[in-house]
Amino acid sequence: MKKLLCLLLALATVCACQSVYRMKNGEGFNLATPWVLSHDGGEESVQATVPCTVAGALEDAGLLGENLLDGNNYAKADRTPFDDPWTYSTTLAVQPRKGQHYWAVVPFADGWVYADINAGLLFLLAVTSVEVYGIIISGWASNSKYAMLGAMRATAQMISYEVALSFALLAVLMTSSSLNLGDIVASQGQGIGRDLGLSFLSWNWLPLLPMFVVYIISGIAETNRSPFDTVEGESEIVAGHMIEYSGMAFALFFLGEYANMILVSSMTAVLFLGGWLSPVAFLPDSFFWFALKAAAMLWLFLWVRATFPRFRYDHTMRLGWKVFIPVTLVWLFVLAVWMMTPLSLWK
Repeated sequence: MKKLLCLLLALATVCACQSVYRMKNGEGFNLATPWVLSHDGGEESVQATVPCTVAGALEDAGLLGENLLDGNNYAKADRTPFDDPWTYSTTLAVQPRKGQHYWAVVPFADGWVYADINAGLLFLLAVTSVEVYGIIISGWASNSKYAMLGAMRATAQMISYEVALSFALLAVLMTSSSLNLGDIVASQGQGIGRDLGLSFLSWNWLPLLPMFVVYIISGIAETNRSPFDTVEGESEIVAGHMIEYSGMAFALFFLGEYANMILVSSMTAVLFLGGWLSPVAFLPDSFFWFALKAAAMLWLFLWVRATFPRFRYDHTMRLGWKVFIPVTLVWLFVLAVWMMTPLSLWK
């Protein structure tokens, strides 16, 4: 029964991501994004309106007035600019699903996980590596220099930040001594903070604060969100590796991006923010806390997009290689020494 509930939650997450998504002038558009941008003074505040009624909300989401399968945006004929249509279409089988397979191992609450495997964290890293293939194939199959340049930039950026992100996950592995995501959450429910009734002080975000910051920034870069959206720098390389994809094929790329945002937010809640654990001892642990933490991280994605300008590409690469990787390596050494001392928090 719990596995069925976990499967339904995963499907509901994907469906929600797809239902609130709408194409508008070639840009992803949902209910939350315009509200955050309009209140933070973002560049898109001119087109942002907050729906005041249920009908207005549904219309803004594309469920009324403009159907999800709008003929003008989605059902247009797709053009294959390459002699091999199979290569061109292969990426469509990889990109939209890159943010869906992870949910099999994500624990929503205590025992609420579809596949409670011992190597859940390793499974996430393995599936993440497949994402690069879809991007590089789409750039090559588009038969366009701009698309190929965008694919190369995206691949280089993803590999750069995946290294730092993996080191951050290695720190979580050292403190929890397990690759099972449920055990990682359970390990955060122990410690001095838990004994004092302030459970949030025992979560990994505090002792692993540098790794926590690196993980969040690397997650934003992995999903190609602003200010790391150099892959889609319209003023430089048109629109990146997906420029030759139109109609629903174009929409699938952005659906995968929004699904990745939800995934990174959920994994941040599991690995660093205690998952389903309550922040204080007098409140019960439940799925509500997991959903609240993931929603807060999603809001952070939108706030960062509305606040910071786009980085220059060489600055983006320098941040990944010359800042994050040395910081994570040094902190891994400090953490290893800390765990061997009498002052260790993880005994």
